[in-house]
Formats: sequence, C-alpha cells, structure tokens
Amino acid sequence: MSAQLAIIIWFVLVTGVTFYFSQQEREFMKNVFADLLVKRTLFMVSVYMMALTGGVVLQIAAAASLTAVNREITTFILILTWTGYGIMVYTSVRTLFDVFKLNQDIIARKRGYDE
Repeated sequence: MSAQLAIIIWFVLVTGVTFYFSQQEREFMKNVFADLLVKRTLFMVSVYMMALTGGVVLQIAAAASLTAVNREITTFILILTWTGYGIMVYTSVRTLFDVFKLNQDIIARKRGYDE
C-alpha cells in the first residue's frame, strides 16, 4: 500500500511542478518561439500526467478489490482523461496559431510596421 501511495504522490508532485513552471511569467529562453513552446509543452505534460494519475488511481483501486468504488470512479476518470486529451489538442492548435501570430509580428517589426 505504501508503494502505491508513493506512486500517486510522485504523479501529483510532477503534475504540480510542471503546471507551476508552465504558468511562470519569466522567460525560460530568449527566443520567443522556444519560450512559448517550452511553456506550452510543460502545460501539456501536466495535463497528460493528470490524466495518467487518474488511470493509476483506477488500477490501484482495482488491485485493492474496491469494486463498488471502481464502477463509480471509472466514468469520472474516463471523463477526466478525455477532457485532458481535448485540452491537449486545443493547446496544440492554439500554440500553432500563436506561433503564426508571433511570426507575423516579427516580420511586421522588421519591415517597420510597428503598431
């Protein structure tokens, strides 16, 4: 039981740390594209770890023979997992458009079209 608790604590810790660093205002890199990609990647890793933590909790509940809890929590974890996948797809598409916008801003600044 203590090993299972350690696994859950590890997943929650990694999820919290990656989410915390993804929301930082400071720059990780001087290149704006790389900085944006690092922050969005950290956010997507934290969302993926959140979904993975739900699956681990479900496996631990199954190993502990908690069938009543297992039936109720399976639907919740399934919804959480697919919501996480949706957030990752949305973040990927949003990052793509943000990179296009950054590129347009850099080109406009080079041409002297500062707004």
